[in-house]
Amino acid sequence: MALPWRMCCRGQAYLDAEEVQAEGSGDRICSKGPAGPFDTRAAEPADSAEIATTVSTSLTEVGSSFEATIEKMDASEALGLRLETFDESRIYISYVADDDDVERAVARYNRAATQNRRICRGQYIRAVNGTKGVEAVQREMREASVLRVVVQRGEEFSVAIEMAGRPPLSLPVVCSERAGTSLVVRPAADSSADDLQSLGLVRGDRIVAVNGHFGSALEMLKELRADRSMFLLAVSRPAED
Repeated sequence: MALPWRMCCRGQAYLDAEEVQAEGSGDRICSKGPAGPFDTRAAEPADSAEIATTVSTSLTEVGSSFEATIEKMDASEALGLRLETFDESRIYISYVADDDDVERAVARYNRAATQNRRICRGQYIRAVNGTKGVEAVQREMREASVLRVVVQRGEEFSVAIEMAGRPPLSLPVVCSERAGTSLVVRPAADSSADDLQSLGLVRGDRIVAVNGHFGSALEMLKELRADRSMFLLAVSRPAED
């Protein structure tokens, strides 16, 4: 049985501004194409196969998570992170300011950290100062001057879907309508997981590229709706020990 499209848009948190800002408060249907400008700093276009196969560090050597202590100059200093929070159980890092940007707290931390303990795009935040949950973590990151952040590394892999002899591709995904960079796999509560598992996907996976389209959730959504003989997906999920 084909999985129905479920295209919902929720808010996103921006931590590269003076304060944490959550965009929107509820789900609504996405438009079929791009809606509004996207911040091109969030990600640069890249080949999806390259994204899926690039591994910066070996998880067997460094583990699936680490703790980073970030010290702000004061509580109001911008962190230089962009987080996608529309998946309420996982906080995804979609952008990290680097040395080319105005100095931010995370960029300063990264310069001093060893390579395998740097905060990077594609990782996940599990907790901050012992707090968990999207709202609590956002509040802590906004108000505290010292942040002890538990960072979970992400694993990216590729999924190739040949369409010959198959019905039109139908995936249950949600996305952010403003500057989202990924599509989250979220089937309905009463649906079977068998269809997803046959593709190598599970609930909560993030599609970060579709046929080379990368950096715009709505562009990826548009590509998934296109008539193609094959779909090559780059997928991210939190790493496990």
